[in-house]
Amino acid sequence: MGEPKRRSFKGKRVVPEGRAAASSTGSIKPVDTSAPNEASGEHSVSTVQATQPQHREYGVPSAPQDREYGMPTANQPREYGVPSVVTVDTRAEDNAYQDALAAEGQSEEQGERTAASAEMDTEASEHSRRTRTSARASAHAKKQGQGGQGKSKALITIKILAVLLVLLFVASCTLFVWHHWFRFDDAADFQGTWYAQNSETALSFTDNTLELSEDVTYEYTLDANAKTLHYTFGQMEGQGRYYLSADRQSLVITDGEFSFWDTALADIPQSFEALVAFVQGRPETLPASDASIVLTRTPSADAAHS
Repeated sequence: MGEPKRRSFKGKRVVPEGRAAASSTGSIKPVDTSAPNEASGEHSVSTVQATQPQHREYGVPSAPQDREYGMPTANQPREYGVPSVVTVDTRAEDNAYQDALAAEGQSEEQGERTAASAEMDTEASEHSRRTRTSARASAHAKKQGQGGQGKSKALITIKILAVLLVLLFVASCTLFVWHHWFRFDDAADFQGTWYAQNSETALSFTDNTLELSEDVTYEYTLDANAKTLHYTFGQMEGQGRYYLSADRQSLVITDGEFSFWDTALADIPQSFEALVAFVQGRPETLPASDASIVLTRTPSADAAHS
């Protein structure tokens, strides 16, 4: 069966057979299209008076009105090869969409939790690092403080030792000066009879003469500051230095030329030896040499016995 021809009428709309005509109220009335036009061999058509169409928003008809202008309604039989409208159930898609949204929300929540946990871990790590840094700084400062205190104590100890050494040096010098120049009267201690060591030879000193015998007499001059002795015998003359022991019982005369500093520097260790001998309670070791003569206040036992 070929497609039926459609006729157009001015001021009227053509509706295919099997469609509904619009009533004055805008409703659709069915029209019997089962009997074809035998004379023309064409299907008959009916016209409907167009009513004022209902207002639609954005071309979407309001439910549950039937569709117009030849569009088949739901569940009507197909006509002229036009398929009927099939209702699609979208609940599964909606559920899937809702599930996807829920999963996305859970994922975002989990991501936020993970980010918060990571931030907390970062803050904890930063706090731990700051704590360790502060502890190291405190330990370093404490160590520096201890080191500074140790250095300060060491410096104070060194200063104290230096002061003590200076005081000891000053005391020693003072003691030496007092013992060497101010403690005794050398001119008075020189006078009297002296005996040569290991000999019965006697020498007699006065305030300015040295008598070896009745026929031999030397004149001498004593310099108590330089601890030197200058003597003459006729046209002959000589000089030397002298040393009187701490107990003033021994006299050592050394021939030669000596200055003030020579005798002073030589008597410093000898005075220390005299101090040590006094503390130990032993006789003093005299500074004798090959150019020296040692005199004592008493003759030696061996010389007296011989």
